[in-house]
Amino acid sequence: MKVLLLTPYSPLIHHDHAANDLASPLVQALAPLMDLHVYAPSQQNGLLRSWQVEGVTYHAGSPVKRTQLERVGRYPFAARGSWSRQSTREAAALVQWLQPDILHAEYAQAFEPLQLCAGRTRTSITLHDLPGEIVIQPRSEMSYIRRWLQQLERAKFERMKNDMKCNIDGLIVFSERDRDKISSSRGIVEVASVGLNPTTGRWQGDRRHVAVFGGALWRSENEATAIYLAREVIPLVRQHLPDAELRIFGARPTAAVKELDADAGVTVVGEVDDYDDELQRASVTLAPAMVDAGILMKAIRAMAMGCPVVLNSASASPIAGLDPGVHALVGDNPSELAAHIVLLMQDREQARRLGQASMGLVRERFSWERTVEVYCRVFDQLLRART
Repeated sequence: MKVLLLTPYSPLIHHDHAANDLASPLVQALAPLMDLHVYAPSQQNGLLRSWQVEGVTYHAGSPVKRTQLERVGRYPFAARGSWSRQSTREAAALVQWLQPDILHAEYAQAFEPLQLCAGRTRTSITLHDLPGEIVIQPRSEMSYIRRWLQQLERAKFERMKNDMKCNIDGLIVFSERDRDKISSSRGIVEVASVGLNPTTGRWQGDRRHVAVFGGALWRSENEATAIYLAREVIPLVRQHLPDAELRIFGARPTAAVKELDADAGVTVVGEVDDYDDELQRASVTLAPAMVDAGILMKAIRAMAMGCPVVLNSASASPIAGLDPGVHALVGDNPSELAAHIVLLMQDREQARRLGQASMGLVRERFSWERTVEVYCRVFDQLLRART
Protein backbone atom coordinates (compact mmCIF):
# COMPACT_ATOMS: atom_id res chain seq x y z
CA MET A 1 0.00 0.00 0.00
CA LYS A 2 1.44 3.35 -1.07
CA VAL A 3 0.42 6.27 1.14
CA LEU A 4 1.24 9.92 0.51
CA LEU A 5 1.00 11.77 3.83
CA LEU A 6 0.61 15.55 3.67
CA THR A 7 1.38 17.55 6.77
CA PRO A 8 2.00 21.24 7.48
CA TYR A 9 4.53 20.16 10.13
CA SER A 10 7.46 18.14 8.77
CA PRO A 11 8.73 15.36 11.03
CA LEU A 12 12.24 16.51 10.07
CA ILE A 13 11.82 20.03 11.46
CA HIS A 14 11.60 21.22 15.07
CA HIS A 15 8.37 23.13 15.74
CA ASP A 16 7.42 25.38 18.65
CA HIS A 17 4.16 23.58 19.44
CA ALA A 18 2.67 20.12 20.04
CA ALA A 19 3.48 18.83 16.53
CA ASN A 20 6.92 17.92 17.92
CA ASP A 21 5.24 15.21 20.00
CA LEU A 22 3.18 13.87 17.10
CA ALA A 23 4.75 14.25 13.67
CA SER A 24 7.91 12.15 13.91
CA PRO A 25 6.52 9.35 16.15
CA LEU A 26 3.52 8.91 13.84
CA VAL A 27 5.69 8.55 10.74
CA GLN A 28 8.03 6.15 12.55
CA ALA A 29 5.08 4.00 13.63
CA LEU A 30 3.49 3.91 10.16
CA ALA A 31 6.68 3.38 8.13
CA PRO A 32 7.10 -0.40 8.70
CA LEU A 33 3.50 -1.04 7.67
CA MET A 34 3.35 0.64 4.24
CA ASP A 35 5.21 2.40 1.44
CA LEU A 36 5.10 5.80 3.12
CA HIS A 37 5.78 9.13 1.40
CA VAL A 38 5.71 12.44 3.28
CA TYR A 39 5.29 15.94 1.85
CA ALA A 40 5.55 19.06 4.01
CA PRO A 41 6.25 22.74 3.36
CA SER A 42 9.83 23.86 4.11
CA GLN A 43 10.97 20.24 4.12
CA GLN A 44 14.20 20.33 2.16
CA ASN A 45 17.46 18.44 1.71
CA GLY A 46 19.72 20.53 -0.47
CA LEU A 47 18.56 20.37 -4.10
CA LEU A 48 17.00 16.92 -3.79
CA ARG A 49 13.35 16.58 -4.75
CA SER A 50 13.03 13.32 -2.79
CA TRP A 51 15.16 11.36 -0.34
CA GLN A 52 14.78 8.47 2.10
CA VAL A 53 15.26 8.38 5.86
CA GLU A 54 14.68 5.15 7.80
CA GLY A 55 12.36 3.68 5.20
CA VAL A 56 10.31 6.85 4.63
CA THR A 57 10.47 8.83 1.38
CA TYR A 58 10.40 12.57 1.98
CA HIS A 59 9.52 15.10 -0.72
CA ALA A 60 10.76 18.68 -0.76
CA GLY A 61 8.30 21.50 -0.12
CA SER A 62 8.64 25.25 -0.62
CA PRO A 63 8.56 27.54 2.43
CA VAL A 64 5.18 29.10 3.17
CA LYS A 65 4.72 32.79 2.43
CA ARG A 66 1.49 34.37 3.64
CA THR A 67 0.22 37.85 2.85
CA GLN A 68 -2.60 39.84 4.44
CA LEU A 69 -4.47 39.71 1.11
CA GLU A 70 -5.27 36.07 1.83
CA ARG A 71 -7.68 37.16 4.57
CA VAL A 72 -10.23 37.75 1.80
CA GLY A 73 -9.79 34.26 0.31
CA ARG A 74 -12.06 31.27 0.81
CA TYR A 75 -9.43 29.26 2.70
CA PRO A 76 -9.00 30.07 6.41
CA PHE A 77 -6.27 32.66 6.92
CA ALA A 78 -4.95 30.73 9.93
CA ALA A 79 -4.40 27.67 7.72
CA ARG A 80 -2.37 29.73 5.26
CA GLY A 81 0.22 30.32 7.95
CA SER A 82 1.45 26.75 7.51
CA TRP A 83 -0.04 25.69 4.16
CA SER A 84 0.13 27.90 1.07
CA ARG A 85 -1.37 27.73 -2.40
CA GLN A 86 2.09 26.68 -3.56
CA SER A 87 1.99 23.81 -1.05
CA THR A 88 -1.25 22.63 -2.66
CA ARG A 89 0.21 22.86 -6.17
CA GLU A 90 3.26 20.84 -5.15
CA ALA A 91 1.15 18.23 -3.35
CA ALA A 92 -1.16 17.86 -6.36
CA ALA A 93 1.83 17.36 -8.66
CA LEU A 94 3.13 14.65 -6.31
CA VAL A 95 -0.20 12.86 -6.40
CA GLN A 96 -0.12 12.83 -10.19
CA TRP A 97 3.46 11.50 -10.20
CA LEU A 98 3.25 8.95 -7.37
CA GLN A 99 -0.31 7.70 -7.94
CA PRO A 100 -0.71 6.76 -4.25
CA ASP A 101 -3.32 4.29 -3.08
CA ILE A 102 -4.20 6.66 -0.23
CA LEU A 103 -3.78 10.44 -0.01
CA HIS A 104 -3.78 11.27 3.69
CA ALA A 105 -3.54 14.66 5.41
CA GLU A 106 -2.59 15.45 8.97
CA TYR A 107 -4.36 18.57 10.29
CA ALA A 108 -7.10 20.59 8.62
CA GLN A 109 -4.56 22.99 7.11
CA ALA A 110 -3.64 20.38 4.48
CA PHE A 111 -7.22 19.78 3.36
CA GLU A 112 -7.03 21.81 0.13
CA PRO A 113 -5.17 19.23 -2.03
CA LEU A 114 -7.48 16.48 -0.77
CA GLN A 115 -10.46 18.43 -2.03
CA LEU A 116 -8.77 18.80 -5.42
CA CYS A 117 -8.08 15.05 -5.66
CA ALA A 118 -11.37 13.78 -4.18
CA GLY A 119 -13.08 11.32 -6.50
CA ARG A 120 -9.83 10.38 -8.26
CA THR A 121 -7.79 9.20 -5.24
CA ARG A 122 -8.91 7.70 -1.95
CA THR A 123 -8.56 10.48 0.62
CA SER A 124 -8.40 10.62 4.40
CA ILE A 125 -7.56 13.22 7.00
CA THR A 126 -6.74 13.34 10.69
CA LEU A 127 -8.42 16.28 12.39
CA HIS A 128 -6.33 17.14 15.42
CA ASP A 129 -8.65 20.03 16.27
CA LEU A 130 -12.20 20.76 15.23
CA PRO A 131 -13.08 24.42 15.75
CA GLY A 132 -15.60 24.97 18.51
CA GLU A 133 -17.25 27.76 20.40
CA ILE A 134 -15.27 29.60 23.05
CA VAL A 135 -16.30 28.15 26.41
CA ILE A 136 -14.44 30.63 28.63
CA GLN A 137 -14.27 34.33 27.78
CA PRO A 138 -11.79 36.45 29.75
CA ARG A 139 -13.06 39.79 31.00
CA SER A 140 -10.56 41.61 28.82
CA GLU A 141 -12.59 42.14 25.66
CA MET A 142 -11.19 41.85 22.17
CA SER A 143 -11.35 44.79 19.83
CA TYR A 144 -14.24 44.95 17.37
CA ILE A 145 -11.94 44.27 14.41
CA ARG A 146 -10.31 41.28 16.07
CA ARG A 147 -13.71 39.88 17.06
CA TRP A 148 -14.99 40.29 13.49
CA LEU A 149 -11.91 38.60 12.04
CA GLN A 150 -12.31 35.73 14.50
CA GLN A 151 -15.94 35.26 13.47
CA LEU A 152 -14.91 35.30 9.80
CA GLU A 153 -12.29 32.64 10.46
CA ARG A 154 -14.84 30.51 12.27
CA ALA A 155 -17.19 30.74 9.30
CA LYS A 156 -14.41 29.66 6.94
CA PHE A 157 -13.45 26.72 9.15
CA GLU A 158 -17.10 25.71 9.42
CA ARG A 159 -17.37 25.68 5.63
CA MET A 160 -14.14 23.67 5.45
CA LYS A 161 -15.55 21.17 7.95
CA ASN A 162 -18.71 20.76 5.88
CA ASP A 163 -16.64 20.23 2.74
CA MET A 164 -14.67 17.51 4.54
CA LYS A 165 -17.87 15.77 5.59
CA CYS A 166 -19.12 15.78 2.01
CA ASN A 167 -15.94 14.99 0.05
CA ILE A 168 -13.41 13.03 2.13
CA ASP A 169 -13.50 9.22 2.23
CA GLY A 170 -12.09 8.74 5.72
CA LEU A 171 -11.80 10.98 8.78
CA ILE A 172 -9.80 10.25 11.93
CA VAL A 173 -10.40 12.19 15.15
CA PHE A 174 -9.03 11.88 18.67
CA SER A 175 -12.21 11.92 20.76
CA GLU A 176 -15.81 10.77 20.72
CA ARG A 177 -16.85 14.39 21.09
CA ASP A 178 -15.17 15.27 17.81
CA ARG A 179 -16.72 12.22 16.16
CA ASP A 180 -20.14 13.55 17.16
CA LYS A 181 -19.35 16.84 15.40
CA ILE A 182 -18.85 15.07 12.06
CA SER A 183 -21.29 12.20 12.54
CA SER A 184 -23.13 13.14 9.33
CA SER A 185 -20.00 12.62 7.22
CA ARG A 186 -20.43 10.49 4.10
CA GLY A 187 -17.03 8.89 4.72
CA ILE A 188 -15.66 6.52 7.34
CA VAL A 189 -15.19 8.19 10.74
CA GLU A 190 -12.89 6.54 13.30
CA VAL A 191 -11.58 7.61 16.71
CA ALA A 192 -7.89 7.03 17.39
CA SER A 193 -6.09 7.46 20.67
CA VAL A 194 -3.46 10.17 20.65
CA GLY A 195 -0.05 8.57 20.40
CA LEU A 196 2.27 9.19 23.32
CA ASN A 197 5.87 8.30 24.10
CA PRO A 198 6.01 8.75 27.90
CA THR A 199 9.20 10.11 29.38
CA THR A 200 10.98 8.46 32.28
CA GLY A 201 10.53 11.58 34.41
CA ARG A 202 8.13 11.65 37.35
CA TRP A 203 6.34 14.38 39.29
CA GLN A 204 8.42 15.96 42.05
CA GLY A 205 6.34 18.99 43.02
CA ASP A 206 9.32 20.64 44.72
CA ARG A 207 8.20 24.13 43.66
CA ARG A 208 5.84 24.75 46.55
CA HIS A 209 2.64 26.67 45.74
CA VAL A 210 3.59 26.96 42.06
CA ALA A 211 1.06 26.24 39.30
CA VAL A 212 2.16 26.06 35.67
CA PHE A 213 0.49 26.65 32.35
CA GLY A 214 2.47 25.85 29.21
CA GLY A 215 1.92 25.85 25.48
CA ALA A 216 2.58 27.64 22.23
CA LEU A 217 1.90 31.13 23.56
CA TRP A 218 1.52 32.67 20.09
CA ARG A 219 -1.70 30.70 19.63
CA SER A 220 -4.82 32.71 20.39
CA GLU A 221 -6.35 29.87 22.44
CA ASN A 222 -3.31 29.68 24.72
CA GLU A 223 -3.08 33.45 24.96
CA ALA A 224 -6.70 33.61 26.10
CA THR A 225 -6.18 30.79 28.62
CA ALA A 226 -3.08 32.46 30.07
CA ILE A 227 -4.97 35.73 30.53
CA TYR A 228 -7.93 33.94 32.09
CA LEU A 229 -5.78 32.04 34.60
CA ALA A 230 -3.64 35.06 35.50
CA ARG A 231 -6.42 37.62 35.82
CA GLU A 232 -9.40 35.59 37.08
CA VAL A 233 -8.17 32.42 38.75
CA ILE A 234 -4.81 33.08 40.42
CA PRO A 235 -6.04 36.18 42.33
CA LEU A 236 -8.60 33.88 44.03
CA VAL A 237 -5.89 31.35 44.82
CA ARG A 238 -3.73 34.07 46.39
CA GLN A 239 -6.55 35.04 48.73
CA HIS A 240 -5.91 31.68 50.46
CA LEU A 241 -2.21 31.26 49.64
CA PRO A 242 -0.58 34.71 49.30
CA ASP A 243 2.69 33.22 48.02
CA ALA A 244 1.02 31.19 45.24
CA GLU A 245 2.58 31.69 41.80
CA LEU A 246 1.52 30.99 38.23
CA ARG A 247 4.39 30.23 35.85
CA ILE A 248 3.47 30.65 32.17
CA PHE A 249 5.92 29.08 29.74
CA GLY A 250 6.08 28.34 26.04
CA ALA A 251 7.28 29.63 22.71
CA ARG A 252 6.72 33.14 21.37
CA PRO A 253 4.50 34.75 24.03
CA THR A 254 2.36 37.52 22.60
CA ALA A 255 2.47 41.08 23.88
CA ALA A 256 -0.72 40.43 25.87
CA VAL A 257 0.87 37.41 27.55
CA LYS A 258 4.10 39.28 28.31
CA GLU A 259 2.06 41.99 30.07
CA LEU A 260 0.89 39.40 32.59
CA ASP A 261 4.40 39.27 34.05
CA ALA A 262 3.61 42.54 35.84
CA ASP A 263 0.66 40.95 37.68
CA ALA A 264 1.11 39.86 41.29
CA GLY A 265 1.95 36.18 41.52
CA VAL A 266 2.47 35.71 37.75
CA THR A 267 5.77 34.92 36.05
CA VAL A 268 5.95 34.74 32.27
CA VAL A 269 8.95 32.51 31.59
CA GLY A 270 8.61 32.25 27.83
CA GLU A 271 10.34 29.43 25.96
CA VAL A 272 12.17 26.86 28.10
CA ASP A 273 14.73 24.20 27.26
CA ASP A 274 12.97 21.47 29.23
CA TYR A 275 9.17 21.44 29.00
CA ASP A 276 8.88 18.35 31.22
CA ASP A 277 10.97 19.90 34.00
CA GLU A 278 8.43 22.71 34.37
CA LEU A 279 5.58 20.18 34.69
CA GLN A 280 7.42 17.83 37.06
CA ARG A 281 8.54 20.51 39.51
CA ALA A 282 5.24 22.42 39.78
CA SER A 283 2.74 21.73 42.54
CA VAL A 284 -0.02 21.51 39.94
CA THR A 285 -0.38 21.69 36.16
CA LEU A 286 -3.24 23.76 34.74
CA ALA A 287 -4.72 22.74 31.39
CA PRO A 288 -8.21 24.14 30.85
CA ALA A 289 -9.31 24.58 27.22
CA MET A 290 -10.80 27.73 25.76
CA VAL A 291 -12.60 25.89 22.97
CA ASP A 292 -14.34 22.52 22.89
CA ALA A 293 -11.89 21.01 20.41
CA GLY A 294 -9.33 18.25 20.56
CA ILE A 295 -7.23 16.60 23.24
CA LEU A 296 -4.65 18.83 24.85
CA MET A 297 -1.20 17.27 24.64
CA LYS A 298 -0.16 19.44 27.57
CA ALA A 299 -2.75 17.62 29.71
CA ILE A 300 -1.94 14.01 28.84
CA ARG A 301 1.81 14.68 28.78
CA ALA A 302 1.66 15.95 32.37
CA MET A 303 -0.65 13.12 33.41
CA ALA A 304 1.72 10.53 31.90
CA MET A 305 4.43 11.75 34.32
CA GLY A 306 2.11 11.56 37.35
CA CYS A 307 1.65 15.32 37.64
CA PRO A 308 -1.56 16.44 39.38
CA VAL A 309 -3.65 18.25 36.78
CA VAL A 310 -6.56 20.70 36.94
CA LEU A 311 -8.80 20.77 33.86
CA ASN A 312 -12.18 22.12 32.84
CA SER A 313 -14.94 20.12 31.18
CA ALA A 314 -13.81 21.18 27.71
CA SER A 315 -10.33 19.69 28.21
CA ALA A 316 -11.41 16.73 30.37
CA SER A 317 -14.29 15.28 28.33
CA PRO A 318 -12.23 14.25 25.24
CA ILE A 319 -9.89 12.11 27.42
CA ALA A 320 -11.40 8.63 27.26
CA GLY A 321 -11.81 7.00 30.66
CA LEU A 322 -11.07 10.13 32.69
CA ASP A 323 -12.99 10.15 35.97
CA PRO A 324 -13.13 13.68 37.50
CA GLY A 325 -11.86 13.60 41.04
CA VAL A 326 -9.90 10.40 40.39
CA HIS A 327 -7.62 11.25 37.45
CA ALA A 328 -7.89 15.06 37.48
CA LEU A 329 -9.78 17.81 39.24
CA VAL A 330 -12.27 19.54 36.96
CA GLY A 331 -13.78 23.00 37.35
CA ASP A 332 -15.66 25.30 35.01
CA ASN A 333 -15.46 28.71 36.64
CA PRO A 334 -12.73 30.71 38.39
CA SER A 335 -13.83 29.83 41.91
CA GLU A 336 -13.96 26.08 41.19
CA LEU A 337 -10.58 26.11 39.49
CA ALA A 338 -9.05 28.17 42.30
CA ALA A 339 -10.42 25.80 44.96
CA HIS A 340 -8.90 22.81 43.15
CA ILE A 341 -5.54 24.55 42.86
CA VAL A 342 -5.49 25.47 46.56
CA LEU A 343 -6.39 21.90 47.54
CA LEU A 344 -3.58 20.35 45.52
CA MET A 345 -1.05 22.94 46.68
CA GLN A 346 -1.91 22.25 50.33
CA ASP A 347 -2.46 18.47 50.21
CA ARG A 348 0.57 16.78 48.68
CA GLU A 349 -0.78 13.28 49.36
CA GLN A 350 -3.98 14.04 47.45
CA ALA A 351 -1.89 15.47 44.63
CA ARG A 352 0.26 12.34 44.55
CA ARG A 353 -2.77 10.01 44.43
CA LEU A 354 -4.33 12.02 41.64
CA GLY A 355 -1.10 11.96 39.64
CA GLN A 356 -0.58 8.23 40.08
CA ALA A 357 -4.12 7.48 38.90
CA SER A 358 -3.80 9.75 35.88
CA MET A 359 -0.43 8.22 34.94
CA GLY A 360 -1.97 4.76 34.93
CA LEU A 361 -4.88 5.88 32.78
CA VAL A 362 -2.81 7.68 30.14
CA ARG A 363 -0.10 5.04 29.84
CA GLU A 364 -2.71 2.33 29.40
CA ARG A 365 -4.89 4.10 26.83
CA PHE A 366 -2.56 6.34 24.80
CA SER A 367 0.10 4.62 22.68
CA TRP A 368 1.35 4.76 19.10
CA GLU A 369 0.49 1.09 18.63
CA ARG A 370 -3.18 1.84 19.28
CA THR A 371 -3.00 4.90 17.05
CA VAL A 372 -1.59 3.19 13.96
CA GLU A 373 -4.07 0.33 14.32
CA VAL A 374 -6.83 2.83 13.58
CA TYR A 375 -4.92 4.44 10.70
CA CYS A 376 -4.33 1.05 9.07
CA ARG A 377 -7.94 0.01 9.57
CA VAL A 378 -9.17 3.17 7.85
CA PHE A 379 -6.70 2.77 4.97
CA ASP A 380 -7.66 -0.90 4.49
CA GLN A 381 -11.36 -0.03 4.44
CA LEU A 382 -10.76 2.64 1.83
CA LEU A 383 -8.82 0.24 -0.39
CA ARG A 384 -11.51 -2.43 -0.10
CA ALA A 385 -14.17 0.13 -0.96
CA ARG A 386 -12.28 1.00 -4.16
CA THR A 387 -12.24 -2.63 -5.30
